[in-house]
Amino acid sequence: MRSTLSYLALLALMPAGCGALSAQVAAGALLPCATPGVGTPDSVWHQVRAAGFTFCVPPAWRPGGHPHDSIDAKQWRGGGGSLTWDVGRPRSFRGPDVKLTVTGRIARARGIDPGPVPQEPLHLCSPRKTTPLTLDGVSLVVIEDECQRQWTITAQSTTPAIYVQGEGRSEGVADILRRIINTIRFTSAAAKAVETKTPADVSHSPGRLVTLPGARCDSTRSDSLTDSTIIPLDSADVPPRLLSAGSYLVPDSVRRTDARTVLELVIDLTGGVDPCHVRVVEETAPAWTEVVLDGLREVHFSPAQRHGLAVAVRVTQPFHNVPAR
Repeated sequence: MRSTLSYLALLALMPAGCGALSAQVAAGALLPCATPGVGTPDSVWHQVRAAGFTFCVPPAWRPGGHPHDSIDAKQWRGGGGSLTWDVGRPRSFRGPDVKLTVTGRIARARGIDPGPVPQEPLHLCSPRKTTPLTLDGVSLVVIEDECQRQWTITAQSTTPAIYVQGEGRSEGVADILRRIINTIRFTSAAAKAVETKTPADVSHSPGRLVTLPGARCDSTRSDSLTDSTIIPLDSADVPPRLLSAGSYLVPDSVRRTDARTVLELVIDLTGGVDPCHVRVVEETAPAWTEVVLDGLREVHFSPAQRHGLAVAVRVTQPFHNVPAR
């Protein structure tokens, strides 16, 4: 008899009290910069609240969007410059608004060889500058790209994975962008995550490792996850939500058995159960465990999210077989 995995409603995945976060600052309010020595009493810079860090912008700069909960807009403009912050990595170290102009001469003649046209060397962009920077114990790299008096200055960190990228069309604006980057400050939670990164995301649950039936788990898998890319469920802003439950075939030998299996699973970036990251934490009947593993191949979730991006999460889930009467 094939039944639906109704027990996979996974209410346990929903954190207690997961209602909307309340903003500590009224929507649209601009906080004064908390970094000492920035601005003047008559020209107070504003503090921008980002994901796990803050930075400051001049008073004339304005957001290109609305704040969300305790996080401010990701785009800011003012004084001939623009700036974007986000999690992850920037698409390029040359800003999207940078335009390059190439000039040259065209020689035309009828039946006459005009001779070689002098070639002028093309020096559209200056050599890219890379400078290491440490703020609040977090290592960043600052990349400066200048092309035809158009500057793109990017500060990025890999742990946590964030970046701030600004564009300007004058040396004066470029200097303001450098000053903005030096106001980056990380929250205590983000700085602590750097110190405890290596052991924090690795599973230490007891039990045996297994794979889902039919899985191919080797280094040739292009979508293979590593422990460092998997976060605990309670670190996700949005938990995974069950979209489709699997089905399972219960053999007669198990149908009348009161059995319980507890599995540690990884829900990947697409919402599927990673077939190669399954750990049996507890089991009372190995035959029931095999039934559950077979059914998990068809289960699908909406992926968990952190800072608006899909993330792989590690969850612990019990499965209970109620004996048939």
